[in-house]
Amino acid sequence: MARILHVLDHSLPLHSGYTFRTRAILKAQTGAGWEVRGITGVRQYQHGQEPAMQAEEAEGLHFFRTPQRVSGPPGLREWREIRALEQRIIDVHR
Repeated sequence: MARILHVLDHSLPLHSGYTFRTRAILKAQTGAGWEVRGITGVRQYQHGQEPAMQAEEAEGLHFFRTPQRVSGPPGLREWREIRALEQRIIDVHR
């Protein structure tokens, strides 16, 4: 069985063209019998919010969250976002 992990900026339950397109792809892959998961970076929860859990289901799809706040000046902040997502991918893989 194929196992796929989609690395995403953000996902459901947020609504945007990006999340709706991602939903369609994940649903099609699930329908093909593949095991599909998504993982989102820290931008999933902006404006001081933090995820209530490190994994979440939305519309029958499974997502891992990166529950870490990052800060700093432009450039450094984005680098920290990438590092946080990198570490979360490693954790999920284990």
